[in-house]
Amino acid sequence: EISILIHGTTVATNCLLERKGANVLYIGTEGFTDILFIQRINRKYNYDLQWVKPKPLVRRINCLGIRERIDHNGKIIIPLEKEETVKFAKQIEIFVKENDLEAIVISLINSYVNPVHELHIANLLKKYLPDIPISISHEVAPIWREYPRASTALADAYVKPLVGKYIKSLKDGLFKEKIFKDFSIMKSNGGIMQADAAPKHPIHTLLSGLAGGLIGGRFFGKKCGYENLLTLDMGGTSADVGMIWNGELRYTNQFELDWGIPILTPTLDVHTIGAGGGSIGWLDKGGMLHTGPQSAGADPGPVCYGNGGNQPTVTDANLILGRLNPNFFLGGLIPLNLDRAIDSISSLAKQLNLSVYETANAIIEVANENMSDAVRLVSIQKGYDPRKFILVAFGGAGSLHAAAIAKKLGIPKVIIPTNPGLCSAFGLLMANLRVDKAWTKVFRSDKLDIRKLNKELNNLKNVAIKELKMQGHNGNPMQIVSVGMRYLGQSHEHLVNLPNDEIRQDAISIAIKQFENIHEERYGYKLEGTLIEFVDFHVTVIGETNKPDLKILENGPAPEPKEYRSVFFSKSGFKKTPVFRRNEFPPSFSMQGPIVIEENDSTTIVHPDNKLEINEYGIMVISLE
Repeated sequence: EISILIHGTTVATNCLLERKGANVLYIGTEGFTDILFIQRINRKYNYDLQWVKPKPLVRRINCLGIRERIDHNGKIIIPLEKEETVKFAKQIEIFVKENDLEAIVISLINSYVNPVHELHIANLLKKYLPDIPISISHEVAPIWREYPRASTALADAYVKPLVGKYIKSLKDGLFKEKIFKDFSIMKSNGGIMQADAAPKHPIHTLLSGLAGGLIGGRFFGKKCGYENLLTLDMGGTSADVGMIWNGELRYTNQFELDWGIPILTPTLDVHTIGAGGGSIGWLDKGGMLHTGPQSAGADPGPVCYGNGGNQPTVTDANLILGRLNPNFFLGGLIPLNLDRAIDSISSLAKQLNLSVYETANAIIEVANENMSDAVRLVSIQKGYDPRKFILVAFGGAGSLHAAAIAKKLGIPKVIIPTNPGLCSAFGLLMANLRVDKAWTKVFRSDKLDIRKLNKELNNLKNVAIKELKMQGHNGNPMQIVSVGMRYLGQSHEHLVNLPNDEIRQDAISIAIKQFENIHEERYGYKLEGTLIEFVDFHVTVIGETNKPDLKILENGPAPEPKEYRSVFFSKSGFKKTPVFRRNEFPPSFSMQGPIVIEENDSTTIVHPDNKLEINEYGIMVISLE
């Protein structure tokens, strides 16, 4: 009965975050194999003399150099000598087998301009080591700046064996279940690709598990008539925050694994912090209360699960405050133990000289403040006022905390999607096929070669469209062309859209004005008349997919509360609160808080000063005071 199967996964994400990837061999230009260890000159903490740079994903002993050199124009300065290269390949074969290496990455200087040396070495190594996966930097990240390109290619190789095994295991498992349908994998850029393509370029699945939530959040926001949205996806371990402006998803070309370890791949602009239902409440040496980033995970999980957890978590605190029903967690599949939760928080309460309920509320308040800070990072720090947005909250725990977070930020309304715990999965069904390609070439605004620019962009479009067809798309795809621009002398670029057909001088003038407006929005000023550099060019092709829609609810009577429960609220303490089941709400239902709404995959809290409204699709909208 399956017609479409799309899979979002955090396998690559967790592999990188937990440093449990492959044992990798790094091949670079002779004299430049320390790039991954030198990194950048800037520091995370300017005045901390004890700070140590993050460790790369490769051991120094596994970094080998080969004699070759290509300049920034693509001219070969030092060619590969045939005999030396063959000898080098044979040495690599022995080195790989002796050290149980699982993947190889090749990243040579200026290969993004001329990849001939990288291709020659890769083809030679495939003859000697046919079973070892190889990542080539000009294929993974065909962009300038040697360190980010090398770091990205290394990350691709680091997760390649694991992602390959994972996809094969998934295919085999589906085959055993007699599910023969080809399936797709969600990409970090919000598009999907055929599963067979994922092991070839696994770096594109880095944020696969997070992208669906942002797409789903946009869908539900639009169903309520809003296009400026902030999304909050709070699960068991982390909270993911994103922003949607004028109905459009926001993208970035850089993700940082650790501070200072960049991964340059097109991704949806999502910020993740360690704040979830399993986040642990703890005291530092100074007696200050923290929530997360440590998590109890799913196993053993929060103390109230009764699976051996012994450290108080956000879920335990919500249970103690009456916000969770111990007999209706996951629709009653997991009974929660209130007494164990109280015991776990009692020790913290004694150290803080507070009651158990005050301590539980403090754990919630700290978690809410952490998530509020994450929202500020994607909004205020990028020049956007959160008071002009609507918050879409989902995930298993998002709707428990959304109204309190919105109040901290002055956000006027909160949207709770239908089945909020499944919003990310629903978002996968709303995704399109998508391919991104990039080309690096620096032009000055007074010396722009438009003829060459159009030629290269057409080449990029053809390559991207061909790849899209290989992923199963037929028809005319939508095309998006953009350029990274900066003032002459600056180090960082901002993306500006260009026409997707032939580019003329008037389009360049419009792009310059758009860049100056973006610069003024971000930094408060613009330098009209100053020379501008066009640094890198990006082409995106999108193949539309068939998408589901929501059914309109049937009219019915207003439901009666299932029970009244004593629920703790920060301002008023415990209040007698009606508890409803969400599936019983008719359209156009409205009610003043406080209210608790329960469903199988989530619980929603409406605070005393809030008002709940149900629209025709069953989407809940909470209006704050």
